[in-house]
Amino acid sequence: LGLDPASSSEWNGAMSRAQVEWLEKELEHSATHGETIVIFGHFPLSDKGETASPTSHLLTNHVAVLNLFQKHASSILAYFCGHDHFGASGVCDNIHHVTVPGVLEALDVARYCSVVAARDESGNPLLIIRGTLAPNPNQHRVHVFRKLK
Repeated sequence: LGLDPASSSEWNGAMSRAQVEWLEKELEHSATHGETIVIFGHFPLSDKGETASPTSHLLTNHVAVLNLFQKHASSILAYFCGHDHFGASGVCDNIHHVTVPGVLEALDVARYCSVVAARDESGNPLLIIRGTLAPNPNQHRVHVFRKLK
């Protein structure tokens, strides 16, 4: 997800109306073609539950983007972002949300992470991440993301 500098404050950013419209068209295309997608952005979108980031770290118009995600949840496997350097991961509206910690906060940078796209025994898409998704070297593990119903 790109940012519209005209919509951005010094600390955060927003997606312009044109960018949100583009994203909606892409999500509609994916749904029409039965694609499972992973979305990457800079800013976290959720301040709820285990996916939470401080409100000050969220995309300024995160509610509009979350509404799009919710509308197209059947096509979206996961949303990855950064910005909040301490990291978080969880599920919001049946979509995996992962805020990857900043490299400086991931204490064991040599084991930071690797990503593999795969399919399970039934042919369903999987995303496998081996590494640290929180700034704690003891949390280095394999994370498997499956599409939720």
